[in-house]
Amino acid sequence: MQCLDEEIRLLLDQLARRLQQQNAQLRGCWSGSNAERIVASAEASFLAVLIGSLAAYGLSWVSYKFLWMANKDISFFFLSQLILPPVVLAMSFLVLYKHLLLLDTLIGLILVHTLMVLPIVIWIMRDQFGTLPVELEQAALVDGCSIWGAYLPIVVPIALPGMVAAFILSVILR
Repeated sequence: MQCLDEEIRLLLDQLARRLQQQNAQLRGCWSGSNAERIVASAEASFLAVLIGSLAAYGLSWVSYKFLWMANKDISFFFLSQLILPPVVLAMSFLVLYKHLLLLDTLIGLILVHTLMVLPIVIWIMRDQFGTLPVELEQAALVDGCSIWGAYLPIVVPIALPGMVAAFILSVILR
């Protein structure tokens, strides 16, 4: 058990060193300008739309039951994160980022902003996927497509306006 803890610590130390090297390289390129803010905002919004659209797709078309929670309860959990003031999470993020050596890094900023806008993206994309007819996915599955084969070429192009709206809103809310 102790050997496993040491290996995990070594891996985390290597990851932290790698992140610091990347951060130093990025700071050398972008220091002193607003370009870092633009890059962080765009990357955080893109990551939020990517993760949020996958979560919303699952919540809108697949029936889940996790412990006592169903789809509506899980969706409410994501939406209730908007009610929580960000200052409540500040200390926990500070401690976590200090241990992972993500304080004052671009990657840390992107992660925080992604987590802040993810609930609104999930909410928008869940409504967007809810308006799509289920028969599209069912027809693709009958034709032999996998779920990814139905999602990427069929559902994503139809839901693209909602994804763009979620992206723009997450950039503005950042």
